[in-house]
Amino acid sequence: MEIITYNRNKLNEFIHSDSFNKMPLIPISRHRAISQINNPRADENDILLAVAYEENRMAGYLGVLPDYLYANSRSIKVGWLSCFWVDEEFRSSPVTAGLLLEIMDAWNRNILITNFVPSLLPLYRKSGFFGKEMILQGIRCYLRLNLAEVLPTKKKVFRNLKFLLAGTDAVFNLFADLRFILFKNVPADPSIYDLRSHLDRDLYEPVEYFNRDSLSRRGVEEINWILDYPWILEKKPDAESSKYYFSSVSRRFFYRIIRVKKVKSNRPGFVLVCVRDNHMTVPYLFSDEYIIIARILVNLMIELRCSMLTIFHVKLIPSISKIRSPFLFRKVIRKPYLISRNLGIDGDLKFQDGDGDCAFY
Repeated sequence: MEIITYNRNKLNEFIHSDSFNKMPLIPISRHRAISQINNPRADENDILLAVAYEENRMAGYLGVLPDYLYANSRSIKVGWLSCFWVDEEFRSSPVTAGLLLEIMDAWNRNILITNFVPSLLPLYRKSGFFGKEMILQGIRCYLRLNLAEVLPTKKKVFRNLKFLLAGTDAVFNLFADLRFILFKNVPADPSIYDLRSHLDRDLYEPVEYFNRDSLSRRGVEEINWILDYPWILEKKPDAESSKYYFSSVSRRFFYRIIRVKKVKSNRPGFVLVCVRDNHMTVPYLFSDEYIIIARILVNLMIELRCSMLTIFHVKLIPSISKIRSPFLFRKVIRKPYLISRNLGIDGDLKFQDGDGDCAFY
C-alpha cells in the first residue's frame, strides 16, 4: 500500500493534472479542492488529503479541513476529518487504519470528527486517539412531507421506490400547503430584517461579540470563504460528480444572510442559513433575537417550500418550540463528536452548527 498526501500546492497541481482527469474515481471534487486551497485557516504545509493506492489503484482517501480551536486562553491548530472513503474490496485490509494513522501523524493527533459514519466508530475507539463520544442535541422540524429524500437514506429497499415516494410527497403537499395561506408569523418588514448574500461591515461587530465563548471563533473572513467557495454546486449531476463518492452537486443549494436589526437587544445581528434541495440548516447565528429569528426562519421555509429545518443552536431550539408554526411534526436528533485526547476538551461543546465541515452541506 502506498499513501500519498497533499498540501495546498500539491493538491492544486493534482486537480489540474492529466492523471486527475483520467481517474475513473476521484478522491475530491475540483471545487472542494479549490475551497480547501483557499481556506484562510490553512497553512502551506497542512495536509488536506491522503490517498491510498494498491497496485496503482485508488483504494481509499481521507480529507482534513484545517481550523483553529480557542480554549484555555490559547489557540490550537487542528484538523477536522472529512470524506473518509475506502473501496469495499479493501475494507478488511490495512487501508482504513493506514489512512487514519497517516493523518493522525501528519496533524500531531490534533484531530476532531463530527457527522461520521457509524460503522467507523469501532475503528476510532480502537485507535485510542479519541476521548469518549460527545453528543450535541438538536431538533429537526418537518414543514412538508419529504419521504423521497428521507427514507432512501435509511434503508436500501426505499431507493427503488423513490419515484413512488416522490409522488406521495407531491399529492400530500398539494393539499397540505393550503394551510400556508392562513399562516403568517412575521411580515417581511425591512424595518425588522433584510436578506444579504455576503457580510458587510455593519455585521462585523456582532460576529466578534457573539464569538467570545466559541471554540472555533470563525469570523468574517471564514464565513465569507464558506460563501465564496462552497462544496456543493447548484447544478445537475455531471461526469465529474459521478466519479466522486460524496455530494458535490444538488438541484438547489444556496446560502442567505438574514440581518436582524435591533429590536429588544442592544445590537444588530444576523443568521446564516443554508438551503440544500428541500432542507434548511442554520450554520451560524450571531444574534440574541431568538424568537424573531425563529419566526423569520418559518416564513422563509414557507416562501421557499422547504420541507425540513435542522437546528443545533442551544438557545434557538427553545424559541422554535415556543412560536406558533405549521410544522407537521418534530423530532430530537443527535450530532456526535470525537475529539483527540491531545486537545483536552471535555466540557461544553461550544460549537456553532456549521463548525467543522457542517457549513458546507
